[in-house]
Parts: sequence; C-alpha cells; structure tokens
Amino acid sequence: KKIMKSKNALNAFDISKFHEYRQLLNTSIGKNLIYHDTVTSTMDIVPKDAEHGTVVVAECQTKGRGRKKGRKWQSSNSENIYCTIKYDNREYLKQMTDFFKINLAASIAMCQAIHEVGVTEAGIKWPNDIIIEDSNKRKYKKLAGMLVTIEQKDFDPKQKNQNQLANSFVHIGIGINVNQSFLTSFIPESTVKEETKVNNEEQFDKTDTSKDAIRAAINWIVQPVSCKDALKDSGSISREKILANVCHNIDRLMKQPWEDVLDEYLKYDRVIGRDLYIYPNDYENIEAVQKGTAIGLSKHTGGLKIRYENGNIRDIMTGEVSIRYQ
Repeated sequence: KKIMKSKNALNAFDISKFHEYRQLLNTSIGKNLIYHDTVTSTMDIVPKDAEHGTVVVAECQTKGRGRKKGRKWQSSNSENIYCTIKYDNREYLKQMTDFFKINLAASIAMCQAIHEVGVTEAGIKWPNDIIIEDSNKRKYKKLAGMLVTIEQKDFDPKQKNQNQLANSFVHIGIGINVNQSFLTSFIPESTVKEETKVNNEEQFDKTDTSKDAIRAAINWIVQPVSCKDALKDSGSISREKILANVCHNIDRLMKQPWEDVLDEYLKYDRVIGRDLYIYPNDYENIEAVQKGTAIGLSKHTGGLKIRYENGNIRDIMTGEVSIRYQ
C-alpha cells in the first residue's frame, strides 16, 4: 500500500528502491509506506487506523518535534530522513519492559544503520541522540535524533493500571541528517541566547553555581552534522538504504531478550563513565541544572544511572543530559 503525493525535488525519496532494500532484509516494517512532500511533522499525520509497521516519510517538515517541549528539528528538503514508524506488534509489546526496550532498540537501530553507510564513529548519547565527537573528545555534534511516544487506541484517563498497555502502541519519530552539509553552517549565538535564556552573566549571582548554569546552557545547543559531512563524500548517500536498515534493526531487536538489547546498546553508548550536565525535565530553570557522572544503565528500565556530586546515586528516566567537557 502506497500513498504518494507530489515529488518536486530531483532527489526525492525513491520508494521502489526502499522496498528493494527492505525485501532484501526481510522485514515487514515499512511494507506500508506513506510518502508526503512537505508536512508539519510526520508524528502528526500517522493515520489512526494504520497497521503495525506503517512508516510515514516526508521530504520536509515545517514543525518537526524534539524531545524537549518546544524544540524543533531543523528540516532541509529532500536531503535527510524524516519519518514516523508505528510499532504495534502485540507479540513483542506486552509489558512495560517492552515499552522501555523499544526506546533503546530504536536508538540502536538508527546508530547501526548509520554505521552501515560508513559513519562508524557515530554513537548514542542517552537517551536517543546519535552524535559524533571530535578526535580529541572535546565536543560533539548531533547527527540524528528520535522521539518515542506511547499512544492508546481507546484512552480512558480514569484507568491507571497496566491493563491499559493492551490498548497501547508506539510512534517512533526519527530524524537523520544524511545529505545536507553543515560544514559551512552553524547555530548563531543569538539562537543560543534565545533557546537558553542566557543573555549575559548579570542574570545570575556571581557564584560558581551560576557560572556552571551558564556553561550548561550554552552546552544545551548542539551543532548539527550529517553522514555526508562525516564521510566527506561529494556524492549522494542512500536515504532508502538507511531507512530500510532502521526498520530491519527495530524489527530484529524487539524480538531479542531485554538483556541482549541492553548489551547491544552499551556497544554504542557514549556517555557512561563521562561527566554530565543533567537538565530538569522542562528546562525552565537553568540554575536547577545538576552535575554528575553516568555510571551505567538500569537493568530494569534502561534509565541512566547517575552518581551526583553529593554522592547520591539515582536512575533518571526523563530529562536530558549533555557531556561536560573539562
């Protein structure tokens, strides 16, 4: 089943080529692919009656979503991957652990698909960003991101028990920078100030905590990078191959035991053992930013285990972290 709209760009996503890759990989995810030219966000337009494995892909998004409320994914026409996958395989989506697993599985799936086209230095920054660090490990750039939302077919807000899981499924929103070059572009200082509400140090008391908050705020804005940039490739990298591999990897990983998925995640992890800034969930108060060290993943939820500066150890399931370079 295909729903196609106008394809204006010369480098439009090739649906036939995608299906060739998908069939070679023997995955059913993506069998139903819905193609659009320009949308607000692919997360907004997945049909309510879409079957398991439906993929909605667009050439451009005007209001692509990020994990942080209000954060947008910058979109370039016909160069990158913008898509949403509906995952509703009841055989592998039965208990809460499965919903934790799909978050890790989708991150691994993206990272492995990016490795498949040669960008082997890419790794995962918890919970679901794909990053590339410079050779000196002094900064990182963001190559891809992912947003997982739990949706419900027949939502009843009065019911607060696990039986609700039987009517739940997942939308996996994915953005991967593939062919757009960022080598000559950067996020300007004015945007950093607007996003972080840091205009000058006078906003804060002259304390070490305040200075830490300012550094954390600036660290919050991450510069982008693409597969093309990483490979220094003047040609076009196959978006169809990357997306087919993402679909295949999600399909494969969700069939594996929870412990195996945790182990596979750790192969690509880039934060465990690193000093971090830990941001509050809504990021409204940057002085609430804390510092700590990532010491592992929770074996039960996949949450990030943090040792804070005061010595307390706690698992975090939500929020955001950034690597704190010395």
